[in-house]
Amino acid sequence: MLDIDRKREKSMSFIADLSAAERTNARRRIRENAGLVALVNAKLTQRVASYRFALGRLVVMTPSPEAVDVERALNRLEAQIAYYRTHPAPAWVREQSLASVR
Repeated sequence: MLDIDRKREKSMSFIADLSAAERTNARRRIRENAGLVALVNAKLTQRVASYRFALGRLVVMTPSPEAVDVERALNRLEAQIAYYRTHPAPAWVREQSLASVR
């Protein structure tokens, strides 16, 4: 569950006059967010599998020493995906505008 959805779920118990429709709508948003996170996780896993498949075919056709680097990069990507399945995403921080750097 996303951090914001945990807060949404917890805050509902503190609002005495929350209507059934409002409560239902909030729970629907929580389920929708969870579904989106699950979809992104599945697509990331599929993407890595596609890259691995393509790399294997490429190495068979044209062996290359760079294939080892690509394999390492795929392993790092898989590790990051696995990490974010069990840990929250980093907090969003506004970056300095490129226009203000000049």
